Parts: sequence; C-alpha cells; structure tokens
Amino acid sequence: MFHKFVTLEILFISFLFSCCYSQVLNDDWLRKYLEELKVILKNGDEEMGIPKLDPYFLNYDVVIDRQPKMNATLHVDGVLTNFSDYIVSYAKLEKNLSVSFLLTFINPTFKGRFSINGTAMTVIPVDSEGILQSGFNYLAILVESQIVAQNQTIQMNDISFAYSLDDLKVTVEGLLVDFGFTYLLRDVIYDVVFPLVTKYQNGIQNAIQTTLLSIGNVELKEVGLRSLIEMVKKKYIF
Repeated sequence: MFHKFVTLEILFISFLFSCCYSQVLNDDWLRKYLEELKVILKNGDEEMGIPKLDPYFLNYDVVIDRQPKMNATLHVDGVLTNFSDYIVSYAKLEKNLSVSFLLTFINPTFKGRFSINGTAMTVIPVDSEGILQSGFNYLAILVESQIVAQNQTIQMNDISFAYSLDDLKVTVEGLLVDFGFTYLLRDVIYDVVFPLVTKYQNGIQNAIQTTLLSIGNVELKEVGLRSLIEMVKKKYIF
C-alpha cells in the first residue's frame, strides 16, 4: 500500500508541476521573456554570469587551406552589433512544455580589422592587413527545446538551433584589394563568419538557459514541494 502511495505521489506531483508550469509558462510569458532577453543581451547580467553580447567583441584566428587558391592564416578582430535588436517572429509553448521560437535579427553587422599571412596561387606571397566590414540584411534563428521539472527547478533540455540568412555582404580595404584578391578574401570571410555565428550561438544559448532557469526558479518558489506532498496526503489515505 505504501509503495502504491509513493507511486501515486510521484505521478500527482509531476501532474501538479505540469499544471503549475502551464499556468505560469505560456505563450505570453515566453514572448515577455524573449523581450526581456533583449536587455540582458545588450547589457549583460553579472549575477547570472551573462556577459554583454551586443556589441560583442571578437578576436579570432583561422587557418585557411583553400589550395591552390590560398593557404594562409587570417586574424580578425572587431565588433558584432545589432544582435539584441531582434523581432520575435514566432513563440510557442506547448502543453507538454516543448518550446519553439523564431528570432529575426535585422542587419547584424561586423566591423573590424583583418591581417592575413600566407600564399595565393601557391607562389604569390600574401601579407596584408586592412579594414573589414560584413553583414546580412537579416539573420533568423529558430530555437527548439524542452522544459522539464527537476528538484523544484526547471531546466531546458535538448536545445537545437537552425539558421536562415540572406547573402553575406563583405567590404574590405587593404593590399589584397590593390592586387585584385578581393574575391579570394571574400571566400575566406564566408569560412570565418559561420564559425563566428556558432561562437555567438553559444553565448545566446547560455543566456537563454540561465535566464529561463532564473525566472523559472523564482516562479516555483511560490509552490513548495512540502505543500504538494500535503495535498497528496489529503487526496490519498494510507
């Protein structure tokens, strides 16, 4: 009988947790949270351990191996901007607490400097530096995840990201332009930008997880596990 009670208790508590989340976490809450996330991305949050992500300062090295066109080392440093001024195009929180939302970033840009050292066309030495600007008209990020209850907290599991972006625009100034190697550098930038987006994705993911956990834990403090157990005891006699 006691074993049956424990089983029912676990099921009932899980159900109450789900009901609690369904009331607290809904589409409106998700949209509100995503709007609040803009401020956190722009200013950071020391207490949550979230760095300032807009503007986001980058210092990046990449080895380019595009034989026979170019074999070189490229260094890029500069600033990513417009990554907090997004539009919440879609936000849905299902009853099973699966989450999906689409963020559209308008005109995200990178401005900075580059230096490159290596060879082009196998024999032509390349040693140049200059100004680099690149950007998209838009960058859309689709996020899908699952919220689960565990130990009086909520957690976001199995986060997946998908990207949709228009053509990358690149402007370079420097020695490579004078020698007519702009198209080579533009190809190289394509190789660099996507790792940068991935790197920025990690920051976004950490911010989403940390903020969601923080907000969720505040909400759950209003519903203690002890009170749930008392409700179970009143419902089931043993």
